[in-house]
Amino acid sequence: MYYAGWDNVGSDPSLTVCQFYGCEAGNNGGAFWMNNSPANLTVTNSCFKGCRANGTGDNGRGGAVYLSAGRTITFTNTSAEGCTANTDGGAIYVIAESKTPMLTLDNCRITGNTARRLSSAVHSRAPLTVKGTTHISGNRSADDNGGAINLVTDKKAYFEGDAY
Repeated sequence: MYYAGWDNVGSDPSLTVCQFYGCEAGNNGGAFWMNNSPANLTVTNSCFKGCRANGTGDNGRGGAVYLSAGRTITFTNTSAEGCTANTDGGAIYVIAESKTPMLTLDNCRITGNTARRLSSAVHSRAPLTVKGTTHISGNRSADDNGGAINLVTDKKAYFEGDAY
């Protein structure tokens, strides 16, 4: 099984006022998995709490959300709390294989997430913008790098407003 709460391939989803509690996946994306999609994704006024990605090896990524490809990925007024990835990206894992997505966190709260290897809060292979009053704290990477954010390769991060 690749997903626990939702699987998206090929649409432009917009999630508003959604709650994902205690979702678990055997591989990637505890609450949802969006793979090889050219879609834009917008998540607004939503919550991911206690979600888990339980896979091993190259799986177990994105305790709450696993995103591959995509164009624009925006989380606004959304929280990810107490999520766990068995490998990378305790809350959010974004990989850009052949496309160049943009990941934006605007007025988000990402707290108390864990990852066994890399990036307990956000693991991104996409340019990242953190803005508004985004709060990232209390996240823990057990074995490796990125206690809060891990940007891979030549991707850039932009911080605007009162993000901390």
